[in-house]
Parts: sequence; structure tokens; C-alpha cells
Amino acid sequence: MEKRKTKIRHYTSFAQDYDGAFSSDLNYCRWSANSIVNLLELKKDDFLVDLGGGTGFFSSLIHKKSGLDKRVLCVDTCEKMLEKADMYDNVFTMCDSASSFSGKDELKYDKIFIKEAVHHFENRIDIFSQIYGQLGCHGIICIVTRPQTPGFPLFKSALKSFEQSQPDYNVFITELEKAGFDVKVHKKAYPFKIKKNRWFELLKQKFMSNLAQFSDIEIDNGLKELEEYYHDSDFFFFDDILIYITGYKTD
Repeated sequence: MEKRKTKIRHYTSFAQDYDGAFSSDLNYCRWSANSIVNLLELKKDDFLVDLGGGTGFFSSLIHKKSGLDKRVLCVDTCEKMLEKADMYDNVFTMCDSASSFSGKDELKYDKIFIKEAVHHFENRIDIFSQIYGQLGCHGIICIVTRPQTPGFPLFKSALKSFEQSQPDYNVFITELEKAGFDVKVHKKAYPFKIKKNRWFELLKQKFMSNLAQFSDIEIDNGLKELEEYYHDSDFFFFDDILIYITGYKTD
């Protein structure tokens, strides 16, 4: 429970600037959104859920990319995040946890995606099993996650923290299969370029949830570590590897 409260506090403080961390490269956002649209096999009349959707940025983008008739339901535990999501006319919101949302037997939908949030969920097999029951015939779930060792330029203690907070993606595969899904996996890499000072700003803002545990002094020391290592470069170049795990309901 305390871990959940810490996560909500973190995203509440970062809600205003959250989209800026990801939308600075619109091609990157479109690339990721297109992958989700294609893997979910979205059709115009599908009802889509974005679980752990935060500000609704990707909810809205995927709606536009797929031409859905119905608005996307964006579910998140952080009210501040959802205030931004409510500003999109193609999104509607629900403030709820993954376990509570998936426990609502009366909820029915066609497709659901969980983008870079599944590692926060507890009791995932129960959640996935309940999602299986909520999904319509031939429904699809798409989980977007990262490898335990990302390509990001992170200082050593932040990298270790990321690895500790990020389960190996094979864990999610096993959990989905236990919940009844047929599972496929796709790995995709995007060549990312970002100004070093912009990346440092994001780290100072603690834009990833695992950074919330670091004090401002620890972040500053981490930036000094990175500056010393990358002192000859004004830009960071790295491959952002995303892992798309797709589960298919077979009955």
C-alpha cells in the first residue's frame, strides 16, 4: 500500500510535465502508437481501454491513428494525471487501480493495452485472469515494457534501481499464459537522439518512477557522473528497446 501511495505522489508531482518527457520526438510517439494499433488489430467499432494510461496522451494518439468510433477509456490511479486526460475529446477516464478495475465483472471491452505500467501491478495473474473475463470474444491485450537493462544513459545507481524495479519480460509472458492467453512477443528498437541538457532536465524531474527514491543531491551527483563520462558529447544517441507482449483470448 505504501509503495502505491509513493507512486501516486510521484506522478501527481510530475503530472504537468509528464507528456513533455515523451512527446519531444513525435516520430517516436507515432512509431510506438502504430505498433500498438497494429498488434491490437484495432477495428473502428472496438472499445479500447488504456490501463495505467496517465495523462491519456497515448490514449488520444492511438484513437486518432486507428479511427475508433468510441472514445478510449483511460484508467489510472492518479487524479492529477487524469485531469489532463479529460482534456482530450476522444478519451474518457476512470480513477481506479488495476486490481479494482479488473475486478469489475460488469465491465466489457474488446481490446486493452498497458504501456510501461505493468511492473507497478501486484497480483498480476489475478488481474490478467479477470481481464480475460472482461474481454469480449477474441479480445486482445497488449503489454508494452522494456528489458531490465535499458539503453538509456543512466548513472550507475539509477540503472541498478531500474533493473530492480523492472521484472524480466518472460515473467509477464508466463503470467499471461497462466491467465489463459495465447501469447506472442515482438521486440522493437527506436534510434533515439536527445540533447544532453534536455535529458539531464528529465532526470532532475525524476521522469521515471524508479528515480523517485533518489534525493535531489543524489540526482545531482548522478548527473556529475554522467557528465564526466559523456563530457565530449552534446547529444545522447541510444536505441530505446520496447517489448510488446500480446495476449489473445481464444474463447
